[in-house]
Parts: sequence; structure tokens; C-alpha cells
Amino acid sequence: MKFSKLTKGLIAAATIVSSGFANAGVVATSYLELRDLSIQLDIDGDGVADNVDPNDYIDITSESRTSSASADINSVGGSSTKTDSTGVGIADPNFICISSQCGSGITISNNTVSINDLIHTDAFNYAVGDANVSGSALGGGASGFTYADAGLNTFGNTAGAQSNIANGLLATIDFTVNQTLGNIGVSFLAVFDVFVDAFADAASLADNTVTTVASASATFSILVVPDSSEGNPGAGLIFESLSFSDDLEGSDSSVNLAGQQLATSFSYVEAGDYQININQNSTSAVELVPEPASLAVFALGLLGLAGASFRRKA
Repeated sequence: MKFSKLTKGLIAAATIVSSGFANAGVVATSYLELRDLSIQLDIDGDGVADNVDPNDYIDITSESRTSSASADINSVGGSSTKTDSTGVGIADPNFICISSQCGSGITISNNTVSINDLIHTDAFNYAVGDANVSGSALGGGASGFTYADAGLNTFGNTAGAQSNIANGLLATIDFTVNQTLGNIGVSFLAVFDVFVDAFADAASLADNTVTTVASASATFSILVVPDSSEGNPGAGLIFESLSFSDDLEGSDSSVNLAGQQLATSFSYVEAGDYQININQNSTSAVELVPEPASLAVFALGLLGLAGASFRRKA
């Protein structure tokens, strides 16, 4: 099974980075691709979408979109944010990769990727974030993805990544054409792929002297509320939200869905101004930390070695 082709690259698998400890490792991956987002209208009140152009009934007064990505290891990393004020252009932040493997073992590929390639169980000590949004829900459909990935196999470290995209538009619903038909029904149709997984290898899970933390989540929400900034707020509310998550302590069950559809029910709204917010977010976090008791034993061992060395010198 394949994801649709992305406009930006994802990370390919890398060679294991050796450490002074056993090959314990944790990985968290979150990826949500919105293939298409469109608006459907019911103008005759029968609960069925009508074959009409939304632009004939919805006047856009302003638009904006923002896309951002960030990643870090031990709170040292980077971030990138891009905004498109036209609402129809592309908001494409820089690809953020925090790792000594970036550009070598971890590389960017513009090819269609397999779902199985998104979790890099053979790549550790990295954090990456990426995002992209383009198109318009009123003009042929909006699309975009959020991607956050992190992995560790070195004890005492933490890594995390986050990416999100946001579409916002202020829309005025115009009833002049079908004024006698009453309120207009508005619905959103989204088609998306999602992959969320938190993973720890057997070595780290079997070692009770080590704390392993891995969590990943992806959310997608649509919110339409009356807007009073223009002095003509409408009446009516639309809200739909999806959330996918996985962690070692909780669900521990990866999410792997392709070609899924989300259709909000029709909400019948009055003429007026509305704020439409479309939000998409992917997050991942990993941590691999020795237990305090094991650190204490390790420290005592060092003291013992130091004492033995002192006695030899004496």
C-alpha cells in the first residue's frame, strides 16, 4: 500500500548508530496527509449535497494559512514557519532535521513512499518535522501534510518533533440567489491518510533499569463559528474533530489508514459572517533514561574503581 506522492521528501531508513549501551531504542512517528478538503452545500434543505459552485453562495472576504515544523534533541533544535496571506498559495516551511545523520544516512526522497518506510526502526538519535499546505477548499480542494518523527538509542536523552498547518478564512454566506429557500446547509468532505506509531525495541522494554517513553499523535479538526468582527455575525456552528494516538503505556496500537473519508453532517446556517478554522497537527516525543537506582549503582562502581586505584598507588 502506498501513500500518495508528496510535494516534499520524507526521511529514508538509516544505518544504526552504535552507542556505549545495548541496542535499545525508541521511535515515535506521526504523519497525516490531507489529500483533499472540499465544501458541499445543500441549498434546498433536503439533506443532500447539491451540484452547485460554493463560490456562488460563499463570499470570501479574507484568507490566511500558516504552516510550521520543529524538531529538537535535548531541547536543542530548530523550527520553521511560513505564512501565505493570500489563502490560495503554498505555505511550505523548511524541512527540519536534527541529527548527525541528516543528509547522509537520513536523506530526503521525493519519491512515493511506502507506509512501512515512515517508521525508522534502524535509525536512531534523530528528530524531524515537516509540513505543507496548498490549494483552497472553495477552489478545487485544499491539501497538505504534517509529519513528525523522532528516535533514540542513547540513554539519558530526549527528542521530539512537531508540525502543524492551519487554514483560516473569513467567509460571508450570501443568500441573495436562493433567499426564499431558507438557510444553507454547509458540510466539509476530507480525504486523508494517517500513520501513527510509538515503538520500543525488545531490549529497552526488557531492561527494568531503563525508562522508555514514546508517544505520537495526529489530530485534524474543522471549526466554523459566527464572526462579529465585520458587524454581521451569522448563526450556526460546525465542528468536527479526529484524533489518533499511540504510546507505550496506553493504546500501544499503531494507526495505519489510507484513503479515509471524513464528512461532517450538514449544518444549516443563516446569512452572515463566519470564521472557518481548519487545523491539522502531528506530534511525536521519545525519551530513554536510566532509572536513578541504576545510576546510583553505576556511580558506586566508579567510586569502587577509584578506591582500588588509590590503594594500588598507595
